[in-house]
Amino acid sequence: MNVLDWNTFLESKKVFTDPIALSIGVFDGLHRGHQVLIQEICSQKGLYPWVITFHPHPIRVLRPQEYPGDIMTKRQKVQVLKSLGLDTTVMIDFSLDFGKLRGTEFLSLVQKNVDVRFIAVGENFHCGYNMDTSAWRMKELLEPKGIKVQILPSVRRGGEVVSSTRIRNAILEGDMYTAMDLLGHPFELDLTDLPVYTEEGRSLLNRKVVPQVLPKRGTFSVQYRFQGEKKKGILEIDEKFLSWHSNGSVDAITFT
Repeated sequence: MNVLDWNTFLESKKVFTDPIALSIGVFDGLHRGHQVLIQEICSQKGLYPWVITFHPHPIRVLRPQEYPGDIMTKRQKVQVLKSLGLDTTVMIDFSLDFGKLRGTEFLSLVQKNVDVRFIAVGENFHCGYNMDTSAWRMKELLEPKGIKVQILPSVRRGGEVVSSTRIRNAILEGDMYTAMDLLGHPFELDLTDLPVYTEEGRSLLNRKVVPQVLPKRGTFSVQYRFQGEKKKGILEIDEKFLSWHSNGSVDAITFT
């Protein structure tokens, strides 16, 4: 899978001439709803499946006081997108300046640089400054230009819409079973490059340095991954630290 930043994409000047099927979104967590969108673009015969996504999360930049943390790190997101069979991902480094771009301007830039034939988005999709362009507005703008826009209904679990907000709330409450059910895969903490230290035989990590959303507190059954191996264990989380016992440097902790 190719991974492009926004500037590289804009400088391509139609270097990517193959016709594409596209989905656009933050894709934080790559939950069941996101997976349906990606399956839709991957099923389009004769079209190369692309996504345009964002990191950091726009809310982290625009309203940081309201943001409890990512569900996935950038590294995790790239790994999962690759596993889903995409040809190319455009990863936009979201900023306050980018956030001023109107939805119509954003879509115009996309059209100028790639041959989009098909777009799949969810019914609650919005883009642009102050979320000024909805999925339905995008359909009105693009279909007269020969670009098919498929608006998919929201995926539901337990009678409610699957959303990143709902997943974050489940994680905050320590309800990891619900989080896993909504995600369609276990929630995993990426410890790559985080400052873990050892004290009295325990590994400790200050929760303030973890970019992902965390339970408020609790004791959880987990699986450690380190040096290519996996091992079951217990993770304790309190108001200040994450702590665990392990023999070796842990790369990731998966809630089981």
